[in-house]
Amino acid sequence: MTLSKSAKFLGAILALCCLFISPESIAQADVDQDLLVVQMTEIDAYSYGDMARSLKGNDQFSINEACVPGKLVVFNIDDNNLSREEAFQTLKGLIAEATELEAIELTEMSKSDFSSTCMDVRRGITGQ
Repeated sequence: MTLSKSAKFLGAILALCCLFISPESIAQADVDQDLLVVQMTEIDAYSYGDMARSLKGNDQFSINEACVPGKLVVFNIDDNNLSREEAFQTLKGLIAEATELEAIELTEMSKSDFSSTCMDVRRGITGQ
């Protein structure tokens, strides 16, 4: 899939905007069954933009928060009929279809774990 320069630029801007979301804003102690914290080791601003555009208007999933430098994205499971595993497999297929990302893994991180990891990456504490 070839994108215009303006589409790539908008995707990069969208990803950069996600860097300024406060990770402390939504902390949670345990893994939330309505959220999927997904690690994508190859994600960058462009693939994040492709993914975000492809999920716009999707009634099964929405992006809750992203930490592109940390290679993590949190998704809401908007379809109550899906188990976490079914939701992940469906989401993984949608992401793979919209992007060239192949390394897509479900983590057992809580939202609090995600926030801490993302903050560490942004501060340069971890090597992600």
